Amino acid sequence: IDLFVLLPFAMVAAKLMWKPPFFSLVLLPLAVLGTAYPIVCHGLWGRTIGKRAMGIRVTALDGSRITWRQACLRNAPDIIWLIANTYALLLIYAHVAPETYTGWPPTERMQLLKALYPPWHTGLTHGQNAWTYSEFIVMLLNKRRRALHDFVAGTIVQREPTHRPPI
Repeated sequence: IDLFVLLPFAMVAAKLMWKPPFFSLVLLPLAVLGTAYPIVCHGLWGRTIGKRAMGIRVTALDGSRITWRQACLRNAPDIIWLIANTYALLLIYAHVAPETYTGWPPTERMQLLKALYPPWHTGLTHGQNAWTYSEFIVMLLNKRRRALHDFVAGTIVQREPTHRPPI
């Protein structure tokens, strides 16, 4: 659900990213938005729009409201991946004139950009995938269904109590 909240911004960014001089100007605000959205939502309300729709909330282990520090720690791994990937893209954009590839079909454009990624980006991608898979494995192997980022932040995702009117 949160993907759909951010999707309009990503679509506008994707459209502008290929038009000079917007390609590098769009990347950083989109990265900031993608980073800030979960931190601000968790810090203010303990949940994102998607979590609210699903009737769940992030709390401290004792059930109390999470702190801003916990909101940041919970999203720290995603922030690290986002910063590293954004830096890689900025390196690419610094070496390719937009006029070179704006007229190319999207598949050829992506092949060009992929060939220009720094050598360390492959390791970054493997590390990001390993982190993501380990999140699911850890979540499935503990009784409280806490993911790695919940252990890092000292948080847990819980169902919202439902208030049903008496019958």
